[in-house]
Amino acid sequence: MDIAMFAVLIATLLPCSDVQGIIDTVRGDRYLTEETKTEIVEMLLKETPECELNERSENT
Repeated sequence: MDIAMFAVLIATLLPCSDVQGIIDTVRGDRYLTEETKTEIVEMLLKETPECELNERSENT
C-alpha cells in the first residue's frame, strides 16, 4: 500500500479527534526526521479538510 492510499484510508475511517491525535504523536516522535514528520502531517491535513485541523495544527 502506498502512502497516498494510506492517507485516503485514514481520512475515511478515523474521526477527526483520532487524526489530531496521530498528528500530535507524529510531531512528538523522536525517531522520525523533521522531513518525515512534515510529510506525514501535511498528508493528513490534506486528506482531512473536513476536520478543520489545518488552523489548529498551525497554531500548535
